Amino acid sequence: MGACKSCGRPAGLGKGECSDCAAIRVQTEKAAGEALEAAEAASREAERRAQIQERVDIIESTVALGREAYLLESFYLPVNSVVNDLVYSHSFEVDPVRAYLLRGWEPCGVVPRTKGEGLQNVTKALMSDTTWGGGMGGNVTGVHLLLRYKIEPGTLEASRGTMLDHFERTIQPSATEG
Repeated sequence: MGACKSCGRPAGLGKGECSDCAAIRVQTEKAAGEALEAAEAASREAERRAQIQERVDIIESTVALGREAYLLESFYLPVNSVVNDLVYSHSFEVDPVRAYLLRGWEPCGVVPRTKGEGLQNVTKALMSDTTWGGGMGGNVTGVHLLLRYKIEPGTLEASRGTMLDHFERTIQPSATEG
């Protein structure tokens, strides 16, 4: 029976440390791992905060030159669309966008999302009951609605909260590498 390399007590057959020292080592390694994860998370958050501040600084310097700056948001909205009796969406809801429009955001673009569909001919052919008959494309199943929020010299201070809220939502912490 070997002795524990940490405390010298009996460690057990083929073991280099006793169960008490092994438990302490595992706890210490776990605490060190948690501390490292917390430090990495704090570093990512500090980097995110720096990116937010950098964007705010860019807007402030643009507006200080007498120019306009814009924030941009994108919303995907399904469109009530039916192809070959297949319903892609039953309604067209703009509720997710209403709150933005009430706070001064304005629509500035729409990008359609389309669906293509293969069409079949039903026949009484010898080899098959159906054959490929062509295709259909361009059926709009939804739209990506783009909204912008204009910031200009007279609205910079009043827009600060909107800027910070926008960047808090859109700038994510960078992923850890590895």
